[in-house]
Amino acid sequence: LSSERGHIHLFALERRAGRVIALRHLIAIGISQSGLPGRIFTVNGWVTGDAPRSARWNWLKLNGLHLNTGHRGLDRFIIETVRLYPREIKTLLRASDQKLRQIGVDRASAARNRRVEVLGAVLLSQTA
Repeated sequence: LSSERGHIHLFALERRAGRVIALRHLIAIGISQSGLPGRIFTVNGWVTGDAPRSARWNWLKLNGLHLNTGHRGLDRFIIETVRLYPREIKTLLRASDQKLRQIGVDRASAARNRRVEVLGAVLLSQTA
């Protein structure tokens, strides 16, 4: 959006048998002109080079979010944003799953559909 200063993409490692098998996009947080979280959104797999996981999988990763980017203020900003908006995030993740079902035969083919960049977005209250 033109009203955003930028956005932060959150990713999680997917592991099997103790080995990392993929990096998965969870959500993105759009930062408003005033420096607050203005929206959360999800993108299709081709945008980030991965295949989107289910809403449940993404929520489990977000609900247990721990960060150590080396920037404590940024880590806190991201974690608190996720904690402040659980209902909105869950709604967004379910809507993104629904969008994937609408655009593809299966999750992998839907993720490659270049006509769809953003799967869903939720505007956040600027008073939180």
